[in-house]
Amino acid sequence: MIVIGVDPGVHGALAMIDLASARILSAIDMPARNLDPATKTRRAVDPNAIGRWIEEQGRMPDLVVIEHQQPMGHEGMTTAFVLGVMFGAISTVFVGLGAPIAFANPSSWKRKAGLLKQDKAAVLPVAERIFGRSPDLQIVRGECTKEQAIARADAAVLGWYGLPAQLTADRASIPAPKVRPLPIRKPKTLAPVPLFETKAP
Repeated sequence: MIVIGVDPGVHGALAMIDLASARILSAIDMPARNLDPATKTRRAVDPNAIGRWIEEQGRMPDLVVIEHQQPMGHEGMTTAFVLGVMFGAISTVFVGLGAPIAFANPSSWKRKAGLLKQDKAAVLPVAERIFGRSPDLQIVRGECTKEQAIARADAAVLGWYGLPAQLTADRASIPAPKVRPLPIRKPKTLAPVPLFETKAP
C-alpha cells in the first residue's frame, strides 16, 4: 500500500512511503513560491509543483494522509486565513487527482508514535527505526538542513501512524465504502375517521 504523508504549510513536507516494505520512496520539502518577489518574505504552497512531483513518482498513492490544521486562539485573522488557503490548496491537488484523502489529528498520530509533547527532532530516530536510514532524511550541508530533515521525517511518520483505524499496514488497497440502501416503506392506508358520531333516535 502506497501512502503519501503531508505535513502542511510552507515549511512542511511530503513523503511517499510503501507500507509493505517500510520504505520511504520519496520525500521532499513542501513546494512553495514567492508571493512578493521583491522581499521574498511572503510565500505560499505551489499546487502545480505538488502535482508534478506526484507525476514524477510514476504511481498514484492508495491513500493521502494530511495532518489536520486549525488556527490557534492566539493567531490573528490573517494567519488563520493563510493557513486555510494553504490547507485547501493542498487538499484540492489530491482531490483533483482522484486520490483518497484522510485527515489525521496531530495529537492522535503523535501519541501513537510516542512523540506527544516531545522535541521536534525526536521524530528523526522514530523515522529511522521504521524506515531505516533513508537518503531523503539525511542532513547534508547545502542540500538538507536539520529543519528540512525533521519536516520530511514528520510527513513520513505521519503517513505511517496517521492511517484511519479501519486500515492496517498490510492492506494492499483501500476498501470501497459499503453503502446500505435505506428500506422503502409503503405508507399505511388509514381508515377514514368520522368527524361526528350520530346515534339513532
